Order: sequence, then structure tokens, then C-alpha cells
Amino acid sequence: MKPDGNFGWCRKILEVDLSDESIKEISPPYELLRCYLGGRGLGVRLVYDNGRVTPLSPDNLLVFAAGPLTGTPTPASGRASVVTRSPATGTIFDANAGGKFGYELKRAGFDAIVLKGRADRPVILEIEDDEVEIRNGDDLWGCNLKETIRIMRQQGTGSIAAIGRAGERLLSIASIGVDGSHYFARGGVGAVMGSKKLKAIRIKGNGRISIFDEDAFSHHRRTIQRMLVASPTIDKGLKVFGTPVLVKIAEWMGILPVDNFRGGKFDARPLYGSRLRSEHPSKRRACPSCPIGCKREERGGGELPEYETIAMFGPNLLNDDLDLIIEANRICNDYGIDTISSGSIIATHGISGPCEIPGLIEEIGEGKNRLKGG
Repeated sequence: MKPDGNFGWCRKILEVDLSDESIKEISPPYELLRCYLGGRGLGVRLVYDNGRVTPLSPDNLLVFAAGPLTGTPTPASGRASVVTRSPATGTIFDANAGGKFGYELKRAGFDAIVLKGRADRPVILEIEDDEVEIRNGDDLWGCNLKETIRIMRQQGTGSIAAIGRAGERLLSIASIGVDGSHYFARGGVGAVMGSKKLKAIRIKGNGRISIFDEDAFSHHRRTIQRMLVASPTIDKGLKVFGTPVLVKIAEWMGILPVDNFRGGKFDARPLYGSRLRSEHPSKRRACPSCPIGCKREERGGGELPEYETIAMFGPNLLNDDLDLIIEANRICNDYGIDTISSGSIIATHGISGPCEIPGLIEEIGEGKNRLKGG
């Protein structure tokens, strides 16, 4: 039965053609939203309907989308997806990230942003509710992510999704950073954004997502919260140590990626979440509506790595130097490079020692990779 109202969905998609700077709103049919649930489902359907195109051509779509629970108080719903044809795989691909982008997207009144075409110069897309503007981005082109976001925050509020120099150089492992702490990292989505000459999107919403049955919703939300508290892995693990707690769990289960997945012995104790917490006092950060707060940031503002980054720059490279992994994570995030892919690439080609890692990442980000075949 079709509900009498939107309830979770905004029933609006913003379509922006960067080639001619045309902007229009599309009202998707209810059946499309119902059958292709969530940001990933909606994005995949839109990209699929666009047909087979070359990933870095103007014809490819870049879709930012969020599901019906994003923007509501549903626990752990503060996520969004970016869907496109990947320059890394050639297939339809989605990357997922936390932070405030999906939350602001829905509060601005949109289920998705569909970007097509290619600008003839670097541009910034500014969105506040139904006010949409494409402005010149020449002053930010050539900046890495931290500098880009710092400058844009001086110019206004809202959530910012941007690329660094890796995306500008169309690297197939380029990511899209959100607010300097979350990343649409996989599949080279940052390269697709760079191919469109789109440096950044700022979005701010002032609306509210409607809920069909507020009482039933509140009941189920409280049930989910009780289940999260009852889970030791979540309440005593992720909530306390962040995702680095998974290093110890993965080691115990025997599933750490050791020596480029060749296996063998690796003592992961120097990389445990407990050590990261004791040596790098941090503050807990949570995505909107999330009671877990698995993100960790140093009290001075420095980024701390997630489990995947520790795994790929740690045991995957036979490296137990935690500070080196933190530095590798910082460089990757600033250039807008996927840490999982870059760790895999370095492991595949081999290095003489972990001390090479930061320099190699900077070379990759600058397009001066000296790895064979890289």
C-alpha cells in the first residue's frame, strides 16, 4: 500500500548537469524507492539505467544517495552512499561513508544528487535546501583535502564532500572526503568526481524527515539501543576503543591479512586498540543518530586510523610501527587516497622496509609512483 505522505523519503532527486550547468528536481515514483531500498539501492538503479559508459567520461553518473532512515533518530543510520561506474573495476560500484553528508542531504529535502556531464573549469556545488548554485572552484583546485575543507569552512556551514589532488589526477584509488574525517573511499569514486571537474559539494538542510508512526518508531528505536548496549563487542569494544578493537578480534580469529594475505605469524599486540588509546589520547566522534561513536580523533585534532587501515598498513606489510601507520593514514586522507587499496598495492609490489611507506603514498598522490606497473 502506498502511504499517504513521504515518510522517510523526500520524493525528490536533484539532477545537476555540469556541462551546461542546468539544475532540475526530479520526483521519483514511489515504486522506485520502495523496490530499490536505501541509498545504495537507489543509486545502483539510477546508474544501471544510464547504460554502459566509460567511467571517466562525461556520460558517467556520480550519485550521492541516502536511504529512508537517514536523517531520522534511527541508531547507526547516519550513512550515505556514492554510486558510479568505477574506474578501478569498470562495474557499477558503491562507496559508503558516515559523517553528516547523508543527514544534511535528507534535511535539504533530497533522496539523491545525480551529477552528470563535465564542467569546463573546476567548480563547487553549493546546496542549502532548495537553493542550488554552481560556483567557480579555481581557487581550491590543487589543494589537498584538509586545506580545501579549511577554506570552505571559512565561507559557510554545512557538510562538505571534496576531493584532494589524487582525485584531480584521476587516480583509480582516489576517495571523496567528508568533513575531513569520513571517506567514500572505495572504487575510485574520487577520480569520477575529479573527471567532472567538481572539487567539492557543500550541503546544508533545515528540514525534517517525517515518520509515519512516531510511537512505534520510538519503541523500536529503544529496543535497538538496548540490543547495542547488550553487545560486548559494541558496548565494551567499539564504543571504548573504536574500530581498532577489531585488530585483536581478527588476530584471535586468525583472519588478519598477514604478508599480503600469504599468511604466517605476526604479533599484532603493538597495534591493538588498547595501545592506540593509551599512547594517543583521543576523543570519541559519532555520526548523526549513532550511539556507538566508533570514530577516534586525537585531542589535538589529528586523525587516528580505523581497523582496515591498521590491517593493510600493519600486518599486511609486516609492519608493527603504530606511529608509521598513523602517518600513512594522515597522508592518504589528505590526498584523498583509499587506504585499503594503497596498502594492497604496496604489499603486492613489495618494499624494502616499512619506513618507505609514507614516501610511497605521497608519490602515488602526486602521480609520481615509482612502483613497477603502478
